[in-house]
Amino acid sequence: MNFQTTSLTNQPNMDQNIKLLVVDDDDVDRERISRFLKNFKSPLMIVDASTGSEALKKVTKEQIDLILLDYNLGDMTGPEVLKAISIENNKTIPTIMITGMGDEKTAIESMRLGVFDYLPKGNLTAEKLIVTLSAALNHTKMQLELQKKNDRLSYLSLYDELTGLANRSLFFDRLSQAVKQSERTKSKFSVMMIDLNLFKEVNDTFGHQAGDEILRVVGERLSKVFRKSDTVARLGGDEFACIIQSKMVKSNLLKLIDKAIQSISQSIVIDNHVLKVGCAIGISNYPNHGVEGKTLMANADIAMYQAKSSQKNYCIYDKSSERKTRAKITVSECLFKALQNKELYMVYQPKIDLESNKIISAEALVRWNSPILGYVPPDEFIPVAERCGLIEEVTSATIEMVLKQHSAWNKQGFDIPLAINLSAKMLDSKVFFDNLLSIHNRFQISPKKTILEITETALSSCRLTTQLTLNNLIRAGFKLSIDDFGSGFTSFRQVRDVIFNEIKIDRLFIAAIHENHRDAAIVRSIVLMAKNMGMNTIAEGVELEEQMEILRSLGCNNIQGYAISPPLKAENFIQWCNKNNMI
Repeated sequence: MNFQTTSLTNQPNMDQNIKLLVVDDDDVDRERISRFLKNFKSPLMIVDASTGSEALKKVTKEQIDLILLDYNLGDMTGPEVLKAISIENNKTIPTIMITGMGDEKTAIESMRLGVFDYLPKGNLTAEKLIVTLSAALNHTKMQLELQKKNDRLSYLSLYDELTGLANRSLFFDRLSQAVKQSERTKSKFSVMMIDLNLFKEVNDTFGHQAGDEILRVVGERLSKVFRKSDTVARLGGDEFACIIQSKMVKSNLLKLIDKAIQSISQSIVIDNHVLKVGCAIGISNYPNHGVEGKTLMANADIAMYQAKSSQKNYCIYDKSSERKTRAKITVSECLFKALQNKELYMVYQPKIDLESNKIISAEALVRWNSPILGYVPPDEFIPVAERCGLIEEVTSATIEMVLKQHSAWNKQGFDIPLAINLSAKMLDSKVFFDNLLSIHNRFQISPKKTILEITETALSSCRLTTQLTLNNLIRAGFKLSIDDFGSGFTSFRQVRDVIFNEIKIDRLFIAAIHENHRDAAIVRSIVLMAKNMGMNTIAEGVELEEQMEILRSLGCNNIQGYAISPPLKAENFIQWCNKNNMI
C-alpha cells in the first residue's frame, strides 16, 4: 500500500546519523558551533556552508535533516535562503536561526518564516544549543508520526484495508467522474459487478481468516488483469467492481472478462488446503444501459444475477433478458424509484422492562410496499441496496423519517429513545458520521436519544475505518447496540474495544428457551457477561408468555417481540402505548 508522503520531506531518522547543515559566513562561529556539539547525544554529521548559495547547493545534493542558519550572510539573508529552499527544492527542513543582532524584531520575523527557534549569538552556550537542537528533532519526529497517522486515515478513507483496492466511497466518486467526463467527451465506458461463488462456504468451513486471504488474493489478481486507467474496487464482503474507462469493441471486452474469470478461478492454497472460488460478472455499458452511476450499477447488478441464475460466468445487461429473470432481480431498479417516490416508511416495535412494565425504547424498522412488486421484506431489499450503492440513500431516508417522527412525538410530550438499524457498509462511509450529526442538529434531537443497532455479523468484519466511526459515534453521545448477538462470530476483543450500551440476544436462542436447557444456559451467560461489562441485555423475538417468565428468571428483564407488540405505524404506536399504560 502506498501512502502519501509527508509535507516535511526531509525527516531525521533518530536511529541513523543526523545531518546538520551549519550556514554561517564566520569561520570562527562555525568552528565554535562544531565544538559545542561534540557531546550531542545522537549521532551527528555536521556539514558547513559559508554562503547562502552554497547552502542551497548542499540542500539540493544532500539529505539535510536540520539547519542552523545565520541571519546575515555575505550574499543573502537567512530568510532569503529559507524562501529559496522552499521554492527551488520544494522542501521544508527544521531550521534554527542564529544571529548576532539579537533584537526582538528579528526574532519575530524569524518565527513568522516558520523557523523552530531563534538563538542570539551573544549568549549562545553548548548546553543551550544542544537543548534547542534536541527539542527541534523531537518536535519534527512527533510531526512525522502525526503526519503518518493522518496519511493512513486519509488512505483508509479511500482504499480497502484488506486488499488495497479502491473502497466503495472512492469507487462511486470515480464512477461519478466517469459519467461527467463521458458526457463532455461523448465517450463510452463499462461497469462490472463481480460476485464470488462459494465464498460463504469457505468462510463457514475454514473461518474468516481464510475468507480474508481469499479476498486479498482475488484483489491482487484483479489488479493484474485490469489496466491502471481502470478502477478496481472492493465494495464490501465478496463483492468487487470495476470501471473500464475507454471504449472497447465487444470482442476485446469479452477477452478481458474471460481473463478476469480465469484469474479468479485459479486455485488458492491456504494452510495446505487447495481452495477454488468462481465468480459471476455483470456488465453494463454507458450510455446504452444508463446515463447515471446508480442506474449503471443497478443494471450491472441485474446482469450479475442473470449470470448466476443461468449458471453462466458473466452476462451483459439486456433489457429483454431482464424480463425473463427472477422477479427479485428487478428490486434494484424499483428501489431506485422507491427512493425518488418516497415509498419507504417506518414502523416501530417497543422494547419494554418486564419489572416496571414500561417502555424503555422502540426499534424503528424500515418497510417497503412497492406498487410493482408488492411488499418487499427488508432482508431482500437491504442487500440489494448495498450492492447497488443505494444503501447510503436508504439509510439517510430512514434516519430522516425516524428523527422527523421523534421530533413530532417530542412536541406531544412523548420522548423515548429510538433505535435505528445500521448497515455495515455505512460504518465504512467517510460522510456517514457528519451526515448523521447534521440531521440530528436539524431536528434538534440529542444523539443520546438515538440507539444505533449494528448486527454482530457486521461487527465481526470490523476493520480500522469501522472502529474509527464507532469511536466517533460514542464520543458524540450515540448509544450503540449489538444486534442478533450469538448469530455471528464476534470476538470478546471487539466487545471490549467498543463501548456498547446494550446486547440484543438473537431470537435463535429465545425461540426454544422454554424447551431447551442449553439455550437457557447460553442466555444466562450472555446476561451475566453483559451485566459485568455494564451493558443492558434485550431478548428479541419473544412470542410466548412462557418465554417471558424464563427470561425474567434468568435476569433478562428487557424484551422485544410479538408477545408484547408487533411493529406498528407511528399513529398506532402511540395508541398502543396509551392503551397499555406503557408510558
